[in-house]
Amino acid sequence: MDPAEYYFRLFCRFETGDERYRWLNRTLAVATGARTAEAVRCTAFTPT
Repeated sequence: MDPAEYYFRLFCRFETGDERYRWLNRTLAVATGARTAEAVRCTAFTPT
């Protein structure tokens, strides 16, 4: 399918109890996606 014919936009919320990754609980990521023949590929972006 031609990528110009569709688009993906996602938001990702995380939840963890592991102290090392606790910062993820306060993180909201935005992602784009694209279809390939084998899978859907998502690329997430987080604020820095």
